[in-house]
Amino acid sequence: IHFSFSTQFPSPLRALISNKRDRSTERKKEEGEGIENLREGGEEDLRVSNRERETMAMRGLFNEMKGMKVKDVPAHLKPKMSMGFLRSTFQNWLDNYHKKYIMTNSIDPLYHVCFGGMAFSYLIALPEERRHLEHQQHAKEHGGH
Repeated sequence: IHFSFSTQFPSPLRALISNKRDRSTERKKEEGEGIENLREGGEEDLRVSNRERETMAMRGLFNEMKGMKVKDVPAHLKPKMSMGFLRSTFQNWLDNYHKKYIMTNSIDPLYHVCFGGMAFSYLIALPEERRHLEHQQHAKEHGGH
């Protein structure tokens, strides 16, 4: 998807966004992806490939477990749920995130913090909001104020 930035963003921001798209295209070319896989969206293509990687990982896990008996599944999954395995997986994720976003001077980490903080604050406030709405509904039903 390509948007026209002429009316939406000031020119310095427009230049930053177009430079980001150019850098992601150059990065893909350096990584050996064929030109036929490059689309104008740049970063959207990377998200699709990440989603495909996650799907392949889940498919691989299911394929590993497909021939197992149910009683063998916990023994197979237990090492994958150990603290050491989770730490190393998280460290690999941090290293990949740093390489993909921080080293390329991408603006995406700012978006991740803003939208992640917004979602987190919404989830934290949700129980209080639900209690408030239930109390309001109860007061309406029983003639309270």
